[in-house]
Amino acid sequence: MKPTPRRSLSSRSASLGLAGALLLACGLQVAGTRALYGGAEVTPEDAGSLALLRWRKGSWWGTCSGTLIAPDAVLTAAHCVRSATLGDLSIRNVQVGHPRARPERINVLRVEVHPQFDAQHAELGRDLAVLRLVRPATRAQPMPSPR
Repeated sequence: MKPTPRRSLSSRSASLGLAGALLLACGLQVAGTRALYGGAEVTPEDAGSLALLRWRKGSWWGTCSGTLIAPDAVLTAAHCVRSATLGDLSIRNVQVGHPRARPERINVLRVEVHPQFDAQHAELGRDLAVLRLVRPATRAQPMPSPR
């Protein structure tokens, strides 16, 4: 990810794709999952676990998506919180829930990056991070775990 000054950057990875990648990395199969390309409009009812985060580093900034995986935890890509060019990126809060369904803004307590993630070589995998929130989400539901 190459940052661009004073312009918004979007993560091209879909939040459900990230969660699916984590589940597959753990050896779990998710029934009915498929790859997402380009994304599609979702209804507020179907996007309760959606999370939006904005990062900042000096005059550089951008946005990424994530998925609420526990009432107080958001799964996102590690490259959204650690850049090969800029180092650790500042993320103060996340917006949880669909933008048209009264999303709630929750501050981030801490960021946990996969210990083997290499920002210089994100293409090698392990591009995972968990944002621990200061309090549980009250209006959004975490993505259901596979059974």
